[in-house]
Amino acid sequence: MGFNLSRFSSAHVVARDVLGVASGAVSVVAQFQRLCADDQMDVFWHIYTDLSYLVMPAAPSSSRSQQVEGLLQQVQAMAHVEQLQAVRTLFTKGDSLISRAYGALSPTTKLAFWYHLANLMA
Repeated sequence: MGFNLSRFSSAHVVARDVLGVASGAVSVVAQFQRLCADDQMDVFWHIYTDLSYLVMPAAPSSSRSQQVEGLLQQVQAMAHVEQLQAVRTLFTKGDSLISRAYGALSPTTKLAFWYHLANLMA
């Protein structure tokens, strides 16, 4: 009774492919993180405008939560230059009232925030 090596070699190929994709994703993330905040915002804007028809809030219950609504209202109340600075601060993980409030959000609620912010900007 011998081992079925073809099963192992297939798994190896799949694992190699998955690791290759993961390695590529890490490389893309690293390249993105080296961009300045304005270039990062530009990348996100192009992704949103090209793929917005595919994007929906991850969890409708958190989509327009009080937290998201409060942050959106704060951003909307700002002058355009202040809005850009607030978003830059989020991208650079700087310290501000908005970035601290944003940092307290769950990942799903953060996604909802960006989704609604992009819709407001469109």
